[in-house]
Amino acid sequence: MCSISFTEARLLEEHLGAYHNTASDTAHEFIDHCEIPVETTQICPLCATEHYPVQFRRHLARHLQELALFALPKVDDGEGLESRVSHSTQDLLQMDDDMDFQSPSNSTTASEPHLSVEHIKDPDGVMAGSAKGPVPGISEKSASSEVEPEPELNTESTAELLAELKVNPNLKDKFGRTRLSVAAASGQEAIVQWLVGQAEVEADSKDGTGRTPLSWAAENGHEDVVQLLIEREDVHADSKDIDGRTPLSWAAERGYEDVVQLLIEREDVHADSKDIDGRTPLSWATEGGHGDVVQLLIERKDVHADSKDTGGRTPLSWAAENGHEDVVQLLIEREDVHAGSKDNIDGRTPLSWAAERGHEGVVRLLIEREDVDVDSKGNTDGRTPLSWAAERGYEGVVQLLIE
Repeated sequence: MCSISFTEARLLEEHLGAYHNTASDTAHEFIDHCEIPVETTQICPLCATEHYPVQFRRHLARHLQELALFALPKVDDGEGLESRVSHSTQDLLQMDDDMDFQSPSNSTTASEPHLSVEHIKDPDGVMAGSAKGPVPGISEKSASSEVEPEPELNTESTAELLAELKVNPNLKDKFGRTRLSVAAASGQEAIVQWLVGQAEVEADSKDGTGRTPLSWAAENGHEDVVQLLIEREDVHADSKDIDGRTPLSWAAERGYEDVVQLLIEREDVHADSKDIDGRTPLSWATEGGHGDVVQLLIERKDVHADSKDTGGRTPLSWAAENGHEDVVQLLIEREDVHAGSKDNIDGRTPLSWAAERGHEGVVRLLIEREDVDVDSKGNTDGRTPLSWAAERGYEGVVQLLIE
């Protein structure tokens, strides 16, 4: 166990970074949101409770999730819940890329303290009660054997808390996101259900990027949340954000087949909708190599399998560049797909892109077709697929082409 004591928060943050591989901003969040006091007798709380990096990140993720739902671990006297929302959510979103959103029920480990509604009412108990014993310098009140273990804070109890606090379901943070938007994005079905049950809720509210709660739920593959939202008359299932992307577009890009199926079954969803770059859900699905989603889309009569975006690139072009052989196979088997189509980027073909990236399997599939010019030249520089492969040093591709 670490026996170093810290007299300044800065020193504790440095220790967390050096010994626990914790980024300084994350260490600051730990000290701030977990209400860790830094006193002359304070030792590292991670060392004291054996919170190693993975458990630590899960512990902090739970706090961040609570912040996302605006159910804060502590509400200061004289400062209302509403006034703290913007700052806390800003912290959350800044750390979004570095931290997994995990459900509290899945993220708690044996060595972690539990959070509950009572902890929010009584913040002194937030970090006490570890299975390894209380952290020195933190309230002994909750560590007492006379205190019964607190129930874990889960989505159902958080929904109850929101109801108890009588929160405004339409309050927005600085990015224009509502409670419903963040809950939908993290797949908190019980909380979404409570929020959409409020008479005043704006279930289709758009944030600063034009995205709705449905858009976020679809991108993250939360099928049950998507189902809850699209059943509402006030939710536009084909709503476009500022980039012209729909919930279907986001779900297709991420490869969430079940969500895609839910959306394309609706008459009000345009399965071949183009965004501001002229890209369709099929285009995004092919780039990501999501064969099942691609199959769902190309089977529809309203989806153009050889649609060109603003750069003149087809779904086949994107699949070829990224080396997705199964998707390329699906597309070139269709009579309505021109395998030798040139784009507007110097007249490059799917073969040209595949050769430059060194995808031998895709190159082999394409050169076997009669409608593919193996020696096709670019419009301005005259470069061929062989030229690109040779420059990149892809010997296998070069061999296939010179044969």
